Amino acid sequence: MEMVGDQLPADDRFELHLPFGALSGKHDRDVRPIHEALAAWIIATAPTLPVAEIGRVVLPVQKVRVPGVPFKVSLHRWKRNGFPVPFHVVHQVKSDIEPERLARIEAAYGKKLGKLLKWKARGVRTVLILEEDDIQLTNHFRMGDALIAIEATRTERPDEVYLMSTGVSVWFAVPLRVGDTSFYDLELEQRYWETDPGKLDNITGARRPAEPPAA
Repeated sequence: MEMVGDQLPADDRFELHLPFGALSGKHDRDVRPIHEALAAWIIATAPTLPVAEIGRVVLPVQKVRVPGVPFKVSLHRWKRNGFPVPFHVVHQVKSDIEPERLARIEAAYGKKLGKLLKWKARGVRTVLILEEDDIQLTNHFRMGDALIAIEATRTERPDEVYLMSTGVSVWFAVPLRVGDTSFYDLELEQRYWETDPGKLDNITGARRPAEPPAA
């Protein structure tokens, strides 16, 4: 989104449709060339697309195999009409995603739990923060339900679990569970709070740059 957003026709907005999970499990060094290939194709193709009516797409949908991209994509164009962003990505789902969501959250939960339990054994209050940036397929209800299912099979768990939603300019923090209290037990005004990412302190340092691909 950052690579193409300011290089598209200013009066229009665009959506890139790609298969859900197409980039899952790939290392940064593998994803970066795919992003670069997609960005170059989008910038070149966007001005040539017909403009669709609001709420519709131009038919037939053209799914394209972009050189350097291991899956087919489609690009769509509408008039901007006050839409807040010029370009965003849509992950298209062919089946029920909840089993896959549960498996991903359980993997993340299990990966962090061992470290947290070591600190908990030393008397430290432990906090697990999950992050999502998917405004199309994810919300705190889905995440909370998955967490409840995962923790129903465990005897040891963190003291607190939060969800940080970072998909828009204002981030939202949701206390999925604090002690034995889930967000379902809270009053509506207590279920989330807004966070301005510009006011947060970076305590983990700069992100490590991606390694160049092997020759």
